[in-house]
Amino acid sequence: MQLYGLLEGLKEQLASPNFQGLSFEERLGLLVDREYLLRENRHLARRLKETRLKCKAQLEDVDFTARRGLEKGSFLELAACSWVARHHNLILTGPTGVGKTYLASALAQKACREGYRVLYFRFSDFLRELTMSMAEASYPKLAQKIAKRDLLVIDDWLRDPVSPERDRCTV
Repeated sequence: MQLYGLLEGLKEQLASPNFQGLSFEERLGLLVDREYLLRENRHLARRLKETRLKCKAQLEDVDFTARRGLEKGSFLELAACSWVARHHNLILTGPTGVGKTYLASALAQKACREGYRVLYFRFSDFLRELTMSMAEASYPKLAQKIAKRDLLVIDDWLRDPVSPERDRCTV
């Protein structure tokens, strides 16, 4: 049944005299909590890995004192991820160097912690992957991969000019 967290918890309880004074129900509750936490951590680690974030941003590390016009209340409202649940879009705009990538990554990481599946692309990589999937006839697979995600982050949107010759992609 692959109850590794429960097994480790049981070994810990048997080895430590601290658990002897607890009732059966309390000890069982601790074992179930440990198994649940282990599984949740595994799921989170998988979601974070499949996200492919380039920037390991944490919501807690966002600096609201930096001069970039970021309102703390508005950003923390976005961090609640209700816009993701409602399937709304979010566009972060601003001059180069104000931290749009960092903020997008922090929101994406928070969405992962909330249980959402996220996928990150730089725009140039996104176009390249679309083009390659069309050439290799694997576009339906890529489209399905994207469709399974709750949030798609496309960074550096149209930062560089797009030319039909270089980024040929007909969908």
